[in-house]
Amino acid sequence: MGQLKAFISYCHEDESKKDELVKFLHTLERAGVLTHWHDRKLLAGDKFDLEIKNNIENSDLVILLLSQDFLASYYCYEVELEAALRRVEAGRARVVSIVLDHCTWKDTPLKDFVVLPTDAVPLSDYVNSSKAWTKIIEDIKNICKDIKEKNELDSPESPFMIIEFKADFLNYLLSNELTLQHRQKENVDLDDIYIDPDLKLFHEEIDVVDRIVSSTKITHYSSCPDKVLIIGDEQSGKTSLAKKIIKNNFADGKMPVLIKGGEVNTTDISALIDNAKSRQYAAKNFEPEVLVIEDIELSRLNTKHLLVLIKNANARKEKIIFISGKNVQFNEAVWRELSDCTCYEILPFGHVLRGEIINKWNSLGQEMTIDASVLHAANDKVTHHVNALLRKNIVPPKPVFILMILQTLETSVPSDFSLTAYGHCYNALIQQSLRKSKIKNDLFDKYINYLTEFSYFLFKTNKPHVSDEDILLFTSEYSTRYLIESHEKAIDDLCSTGLLKKDYNGLSFSYKYIYYFYAAKYIAENYRVEPEIIDQLCAKLHSEKHANILIFVTYHTKDQDVIDKILHTASSIFSEESPATLTASDTEHFEELLETIPALVMESVTGQDVEEKRKESLTRKDIAARLVEDEQEIQEENDIIETHTFADINRSAKAVEIIGQILRNRHGSLRLDQLDSLSKTSFSAGLRFLSFYFKLTKSAKGEILDEVSKVIEKNSSLTESEVKDVARKIFHGICYGVSFAVIKKVSFSTGNDQLIPVFKKIAAEIDTPAVHLISICIELEFTKRVNKESIETALRKVGKQTIAYRLLQEVVMQHLYVHTIEYNDRQWLSSKLNIPMHNQRLAQSQKRTKLLEN
Repeated sequence: MGQLKAFISYCHEDESKKDELVKFLHTLERAGVLTHWHDRKLLAGDKFDLEIKNNIENSDLVILLLSQDFLASYYCYEVELEAALRRVEAGRARVVSIVLDHCTWKDTPLKDFVVLPTDAVPLSDYVNSSKAWTKIIEDIKNICKDIKEKNELDSPESPFMIIEFKADFLNYLLSNELTLQHRQKENVDLDDIYIDPDLKLFHEEIDVVDRIVSSTKITHYSSCPDKVLIIGDEQSGKTSLAKKIIKNNFADGKMPVLIKGGEVNTTDISALIDNAKSRQYAAKNFEPEVLVIEDIELSRLNTKHLLVLIKNANARKEKIIFISGKNVQFNEAVWRELSDCTCYEILPFGHVLRGEIINKWNSLGQEMTIDASVLHAANDKVTHHVNALLRKNIVPPKPVFILMILQTLETSVPSDFSLTAYGHCYNALIQQSLRKSKIKNDLFDKYINYLTEFSYFLFKTNKPHVSDEDILLFTSEYSTRYLIESHEKAIDDLCSTGLLKKDYNGLSFSYKYIYYFYAAKYIAENYRVEPEIIDQLCAKLHSEKHANILIFVTYHTKDQDVIDKILHTASSIFSEESPATLTASDTEHFEELLETIPALVMESVTGQDVEEKRKESLTRKDIAARLVEDEQEIQEENDIIETHTFADINRSAKAVEIIGQILRNRHGSLRLDQLDSLSKTSFSAGLRFLSFYFKLTKSAKGEILDEVSKVIEKNSSLTESEVKDVARKIFHGICYGVSFAVIKKVSFSTGNDQLIPVFKKIAAEIDTPAVHLISICIELEFTKRVNKESIETALRKVGKQTIAYRLLQEVVMQHLYVHTIEYNDRQWLSSKLNIPMHNQRLAQSQKRTKLLEN
């Protein structure tokens, strides 16, 4: 056996200590005991992450130089250490930790491994460091001898020594389906951006509740069921998940084999396994323990022989993981044959997973150096874009779409990135679909026109999809106006791109954003001929379809008439109401709330606390989103009850969103007076609804309290006075909650860091507590700075012991919990807003205790 390979993992703050170690390792290298590698051996042109990961994967010994800087480093701890521990668990490597200085290594998994120097005395405690290094090298030499002796006892086919992936297959496992560019990293591989998706475990029984689990349960051998079927939509991440299953099982010491369904042309599972082994491994003299059969539905076998293949696979002793598109459910015979498998469905990314992928993207290439506050600000900025672009039920939140949006934002010029024209991102998604297909470039313009006309046909007929009879009507109308060789070819080609789909319902767009985008394109190009179309969209602003098409219209045209109609519509909603001011006259019917709610306390938070709070916030959004999804879906054309009240409430919210989109898309090209008018209209639309709500709850307070009391009485054993007290608290809490929600809604929909001066000017001009609160909320969220002057101005306006004052405290506190704020700023806010800091309160308590003891 030749030299062992050692990988040195260290934080760059400890580079001098790494150099000392290397100096002492030279004697072992000359003796042929081991060779070593560290990141300073990277050559020009090397792929940073790929080289590091390959060297860890090929190492026999991983030497960790421990310090607090190492433990705090994301890359050292989360990437290098995790990879090393996986190899240790698989029996492929040993870990040796060298404690450079006092640090919290005993609170990590490293407490269970060899730690040097002797008795884990930190190197910094030695007067003569050379003496410590000499002993460390002697210990490493003995560890190497032990490794070699154990390897010699192993069989020739020992996975520790021989079984490794072939280079081509390893590169495939690391590769992305998308070619991504990043300003900090020339080549982005799968590990750079991969996030484990959530899976839904579902049952045939109607009364069994679906359970959501992380796919990490499937990707590791110990927690994965013996027979698994994973289904997912197109572009849901099935291939990436298959790669992760292979890599994790290999790291766990289990030999996995990947079989691609499209290459399956025989029912002989043994032959398929042998063929896969020869293409994927440097040695094939071993029995696999995990079989992953990806895209089983793409097999070349007919149904009869596919059933035989599945039966043969299920009869083997290995764990079997079938991965398939959702259409497998419609092949009854195959679905029945797979019924013994534990079945999971890949879910789209919720807020938590979106947050994780955005965090990975923004820290890429600078994991060890990026400041937490800078990263949080970048994450929030990108999250605003991503969430606005995904929008519920329009662009599905699949990882491929999120990555394409991130890539589009990444490659935008700085002036656009501030708040990129969202239509540009949607257009990029569509163009990407066309480029990935085999359609010739000279057909792009024709097919875009086809999509535009077809979308307006759907809009005009008010149908989500069209039957064969409708298709004949559309193609006939189209042929009278445009030259086209073959409608059948055009439809087939557009279905192959994934832009259109044809199923038992008929022909439709694959995703709503494509339909809305092209319907808006048609309307923007033709509304001068049919001006009533814009009026129709504005009149039905409460409808998701009409509201979203109108948003896209503002991208396709810059015509002031369109903006004027939107402003007129927004101004007409609750036009009989004056905007809420949040002065005492507005909130007098729930001012009692201030006497019952506990005082706020500003907890001292660490960086870890901020991370946890941010994740908790995203988790709450996911729970809320799932509750909404579980409700019965209402037909799109009747997507809200069209009573005056309900329609106007929804119109008000949509108007704020649309105006916000216009401000974000066109803030650089609109005049100052237009920006002022749009911003005021957005503020006013939200606050007029709040005024309506206050009037309603104030006039009906007695009836509301009676109804709430009746509900409480049915479900509790409280006395009459206790019931009334609880009912009052619920009523006050709801009124307060709606007030807070409106402030946040207007702020987040309208906010833009480029328009802060406009918003501050409006706050000074209108000068009500409500508008000052909106302005403060925008400034905190979109600049991440505590503007003391703005807060002092707002404080003078809201006064003390008012609902508006409590709302201001709440806005600031929510911001503090999810952002890293300088201690001096926290102290200033604590003093100005009369929110005691937790550590101050604790110190005062300890001081009182001492006085009592004395």
